[in-house]
Amino acid sequence: MHKLVSRFPKDREVIEVKKKEEVAKYEKNTKMGKSLSLSKLIDLDELQAIQDSIAKTVGISSVISSPDGEPLTHFSYPTVFCSLIQSTEEGKRRCLLSFKEMNERALALKKPAIMYCFTHCAHFVAPIIINGEHTGTMFADQFIPQRFSEEKLTEIRRIAEEINIDPELLVKEAKRMRVVEEEKVRNYSSLLFQIVGVIARLGAQSAELNRTKNKLQKAHDELEMRVEERTAELAKTTEYLRREKERAEEYLNIAGVLLAMLDADEKISLINKKGCEILGYKEEELIGRNWFDILVSQRIRGEIRGIFGKLMAGDIEPVEYYEYTVLTKDGEERLIVFHNTVIRDKNSQTVGVLFSGEDITERKQAEDEVKKSRVFLAAVIENIPDPIYIKDRKFRFAEVNNAFLHQHKVAKEEIIGKTRFRETDAEIFKTGRELEIPDQHYADADGNQHWTHIKKVPLTDESGEITHVLTISRDITERKQAEEQIKASLREKEVLLKEIHHRVKNNMQVIISLLNLQSKHVKDKYDLEIFKDSQNRIKSMALIHDKLYQSKDLASIDFAEYIENLASHLFNMYSVSSSAIKLVADIKDVPLDINTAIPCGLIINELISNSLKYAFPDGQEGEILIKLYASKDDTSTLIVCDNGIGLPEDLDFKNTESMGLQVVVALVEQLKGTIALDRSEGTAFKIVFKKA
Repeated sequence: MHKLVSRFPKDREVIEVKKKEEVAKYEKNTKMGKSLSLSKLIDLDELQAIQDSIAKTVGISSVISSPDGEPLTHFSYPTVFCSLIQSTEEGKRRCLLSFKEMNERALALKKPAIMYCFTHCAHFVAPIIINGEHTGTMFADQFIPQRFSEEKLTEIRRIAEEINIDPELLVKEAKRMRVVEEEKVRNYSSLLFQIVGVIARLGAQSAELNRTKNKLQKAHDELEMRVEERTAELAKTTEYLRREKERAEEYLNIAGVLLAMLDADEKISLINKKGCEILGYKEEELIGRNWFDILVSQRIRGEIRGIFGKLMAGDIEPVEYYEYTVLTKDGEERLIVFHNTVIRDKNSQTVGVLFSGEDITERKQAEDEVKKSRVFLAAVIENIPDPIYIKDRKFRFAEVNNAFLHQHKVAKEEIIGKTRFRETDAEIFKTGRELEIPDQHYADADGNQHWTHIKKVPLTDESGEITHVLTISRDITERKQAEEQIKASLREKEVLLKEIHHRVKNNMQVIISLLNLQSKHVKDKYDLEIFKDSQNRIKSMALIHDKLYQSKDLASIDFAEYIENLASHLFNMYSVSSSAIKLVADIKDVPLDINTAIPCGLIINELISNSLKYAFPDGQEGEILIKLYASKDDTSTLIVCDNGIGLPEDLDFKNTESMGLQVVVALVEQLKGTIALDRSEGTAFKIVFKKA
């Protein structure tokens, strides 16, 4: 309880302050109880009744005053003499002073005595002592032991004048005052002793009652305070428990697993939100219902219920891991793995079972699928004709297939677990990257030479860490042998083709030489020009074969170098200085095979020849541009232009008697291309053809 109170220091402080206030109040009341007046101890109406009864019975009048002289009761049947004196204010004052004096004297004596007031009348004066404290004084009767003398009567006349009373009237009543004999005084004293004793006892009883009442009040106040304290503690404890319960329920509901509790009767007494979601029920549909009757299928109900019974009886320890299927509201079976513990009361008796459950239905299905896949993959790997092996981080063989065993002529138990270090395997573990070895040479156990293509792949676990290296080795010996045979055959053909190109070039060179010899016997300029054009055309083709013969790649030639050689030949053929007419070649890297190169070479030969012969008459200077580039639309573009005088405006180059232009148009058609003429700045032919 103290621990709970300490959780709420603010309320505890309030209770402590209140407690101190109640204690102070009690101590104040107790202290006040010691000085309580008689009026607080005894009912004054009852005292008055006692006085009146005595006065009526024995003729003794009396009055009780407080310690300071204030009357608490009034005189019972007072004498006319006394009443007359108290009829004036001054008389009352003098009486009060006189009673105070007698009161003080009686208190000093601490016992009853006969005293005389200021009018010389005798009074029986008895202090009322309760628990040793003066609480009041009883003044009984008003008498004289003998008749007033003339002296006393004279004194009485003077007193009457002082208190504003008719002196003769007061003297008259003084003479009528009762004279009490000594014997009667003793009797009165005894009676008054008894009366005062009774009053004192009543006062003492009343004081005791007050003390008891105060103690009871204190006990009551303390009890109320404790009740308030306990009530506050209980309220705070209740609030604390409520919050703890809400927090616990929140924890239960945010848990990602089923949490439930069964009592001794197999009934569900608690289940969290996740449990309801898994089972498909609302909480109120499950609380109080039998777990096994509604959630466990008939085929396993007896077994599971038996385990629960043994747990409750203490025959078995709580099960750390147990799997069984439960039925959802829709009748679907879900596989749950349970962990449980028993709940015991203060007497260590088992009263229930608390358990958690995780739905592993999908995970189990996935594991089954993985197992099936592993079996399937193992079967596939075993039957793959390529040798396959797997090594762990210590370079030990963890798995090999049948092809590997057959290749190395070993049994599986002879190789599994054996260590074989390879630098390539270590590199895989270090870098985490795949590795391919295109062709690795080795000799088998029989000394036969083999070539293999090897691929190594890192295998990782769920965390991404490399745990194994998978190696696939494919025998490419036959392919390697076939490639060598093909390469040898290609080398032979390349030599043959080069020889053919060389011979074609030589034959063409012979033809050029023959034409050159023949042209020396031709006198007609027109015929000589025809010979020269023929020589140039043959030269352009011979250059192609020469370039192919010199090229390392028989499929294409260096066209830029070809154009440079062809142009140099034409400049020499037409005796044109390169300083007068400048040749600019802008040839991009456009590969041309022989079927495209020869037509292009002939086209360039014809167009440059025309430019050299006709574009720059009378030694005019100028420029010839040759441009070749490939386009993105899978075509190539050839531009041959000059800044000479240009072609006649009425010349249709596609329908002309010029053999050179006819050859150009025919070659463009052979290339399945297009040709266009631009006359804006000299002559420019643009030829577009598809790439080879």
